[in-house]
Amino acid sequence: MIFRPRIFISSTFSDNKEIREKIENYFKSVGAEPMLYEKNLTPSTIPMTYRENIKEADFVILIMKSNYGTKTDWDISGTHEEYIIAHENKIPMHVYLLVDNATDSFDKNPLIEDLQKNQVSYFYFDNDDSLYKRLKETTFTIAREIMLNQIVKNNAPRNSVMKLAGNLDYKRAMEIIQIIESMKICKIKNELDWLDNDLFYECLWCINHEFSAYPHSFLNWKIDELLREMLLVIQQFKETYIIDYVKTSNVTREYNIDVLGKQAVYSMTKHKCKISAEDYISIVNDFFQKYEKFKKCVQELRFTTDLIQ
Repeated sequence: MIFRPRIFISSTFSDNKEIREKIENYFKSVGAEPMLYEKNLTPSTIPMTYRENIKEADFVILIMKSNYGTKTDWDISGTHEEYIIAHENKIPMHVYLLVDNATDSFDKNPLIEDLQKNQVSYFYFDNDDSLYKRLKETTFTIAREIMLNQIVKNNAPRNSVMKLAGNLDYKRAMEIIQIIESMKICKIKNELDWLDNDLFYECLWCINHEFSAYPHSFLNWKIDELLREMLLVIQQFKETYIIDYVKTSNVTREYNIDVLGKQAVYSMTKHKCKISAEDYISIVNDFFQKYEKFKKCVQELRFTTDLIQ
């Protein structure tokens, strides 16, 4: 990244103290500058000043649990204020909502009403661990949205925009390619089958989990379209595989998969016959055919991006 992006963490404080600190440390570790009201922003005794702080952010992470927060002189909570300021100033933002037993409180939450009125998408999380995991998984998406927003604000030259967009797409696509190539090497090296263990399912489901939540993951329409086709095949495989196959024991083997790190792999056995083994292999082959097209398109993107002056 060519600058240190400023990421504003918006949430109530009392019920988010630990996760705010954890998020702060993570963003520092990847080269960003987290902005936390309680640590490095202007004291709240001067209301108008803290309202200006958020305008300096390049991105906002908004976390909402069941606690709406104490109302300010705007007659809304501080978190709600921060949302309005970010929304009005067109600051890119990801919103996270906790799903718990107190879901009724969401129905009466003015912030949720604003999100729905403005058609803002949001991600549900079960606990702080799932929230933290999701934030880490979307780091590249956050970086891309920050960079594209900077381009729009600064009216960058067309060639610079094209080169930057190509580089961003290439870097993200290579993560997918690294996972799949590493998975293929692991299968060959350890003489594994695609069906009697869950290596194929687990690795590809990680890709699906990362990209399926967004209508578009790449700026390059051809790469994006090919990814969507791959995700459809992954979904097709998953729908039947989790019914037909079960784990044979609690014993796992661990393999190092590029990007994903250590991956626990279970032995699987077939106990139902929704589709045949031959049909599963056909689905697997279909996936790899689409993957080869995806990989070729990514290589072409690298070549054309390098030619841009």
